[in-house]
Amino acid sequence: MAVPGRVMCEECAKKDNERTKENRKALINIGICPRCGKNKLWGDEKMCLECKEKIYEYNKTHRTKSHKNYNKIRKDNGMCIKCGKNAPVPGKTKCALCAQRERTRAREYRMRKGIEVDRWERPAYGKCYICGAEITSGRICKRCKDRIVSSLPKGNKNSLWERDNALIFKSMAMERRM
Repeated sequence: MAVPGRVMCEECAKKDNERTKENRKALINIGICPRCGKNKLWGDEKMCLECKEKIYEYNKTHRTKSHKNYNKIRKDNGMCIKCGKNAPVPGKTKCALCAQRERTRAREYRMRKGIEVDRWERPAYGKCYICGAEITSGRICKRCKDRIVSSLPKGNKNSLWERDNALIFKSMAMERRM
């Protein structure tokens, strides 16, 4: 007998769910998209590019303006932007429960990737704020410092200030003469 609002009984639904999980795992293990079952997966992708494109196109046409701006709507109504149920922590946009979940997810991600220290804590542990390499002084290593300096505009560092000051003080000098 089917569960009300469903097409299968509870026992058949559990069997179908287990079979679907096994099929997805098998397809992922052999490198085939578990969504469509026909295209190859690249790297650690969870679905093929064709399926991603279909989802993107569907969302682009079927999402309403309220779906697109739900963070803004929830924030304006004084609700957590993640769950939309609880009030956010004062001065923040998420409730305590959602913020804790996000911190836990981030910690698990760092553990999976082998990142031992949060970025903001790196200088306290003698590591570069940007790349995590060992440093002797300051907040960034020599390699990152050289990269940043090389990306700065060439020429005199103060040329912009000097030009502005020359214009300002030149006009002031002219006013005094008159």
